[in-house]
Amino acid sequence: MTEKELVLEVKWIGPFQKSKKNKGYFRIVTFNVVAGDYEKQPRVYLDNENRNYKNWETLLVEENIITGLIWKDKTGGIIDADSPVHLV
Repeated sequence: MTEKELVLEVKWIGPFQKSKKNKGYFRIVTFNVVAGDYEKQPRVYLDNENRNYKNWETLLVEENIITGLIWKDKTGGIIDADSPVHLV
C-alpha cells in the first residue's frame, strides 16, 4: 500500500433518491477512513443507471473494506464513482 492510498470502510448506504439532474435515481454511500490522509467522512454519489454502478453494486455492504478509490473532490470529501474499486 502506498502512503497516499485510500482505504475506506462502508459505513452507511443511503436509499435511492430521485435525481434533480435527470430522470434517474442515485444513492449516497458514506465511509470511515481505515487508511489514508483524510480526517472527515468521505462519500460517493452512485447512480444505478450509470455504467460504473456495476463496479460498486456487490461491494455495497456495511463494514466492507474498499480500496482503489480516487478523489473527485478531496476538499469536499467526494470519491470519484469511476474509481477502480475492489475489496481489501
